[in-house]
Amino acid sequence: MTVIGEYKHILVEGQVVHTYPSADFDAIAIDQAFDQVEQTAASLDSWILYEHPDETAGFTSGAMGQLMERYRQLQSQGCIGVACHVDSIFGRILRQNLPAEFPLPVLIDAQRQALDDFVVKLLHEHRQSS
Repeated sequence: MTVIGEYKHILVEGQVVHTYPSADFDAIAIDQAFDQVEQTAASLDSWILYEHPDETAGFTSGAMGQLMERYRQLQSQGCIGVACHVDSIFGRILRQNLPAEFPLPVLIDAQRQALDDFVVKLLHEHRQSS
């Protein structure tokens, strides 16, 4: 199987790094995508990852562990939270695999407004604590 998972594009708005994943990701594609995120966010002291996967986005069978590990590693790069806009089975799988004691705030939701509110709240709390 040829894995073609990629970010269609990455957009930075203030302290929010928006990604647009497409197609199936294996562990290698996840690493490549997150390397792009880290390079994009390198100039930001603190930031939030906001993912907008399209309807083709998914994972190969062994990739979920790598995704969770890369989410964890983002904290050392200045990431203060992750928002993921999904309303498919993909979202349920992500929620089921997210450990209860995860070091970053993460919201996986189909409601864009809930995610936007989450991002605003995280940014506000971060400013208050800095």
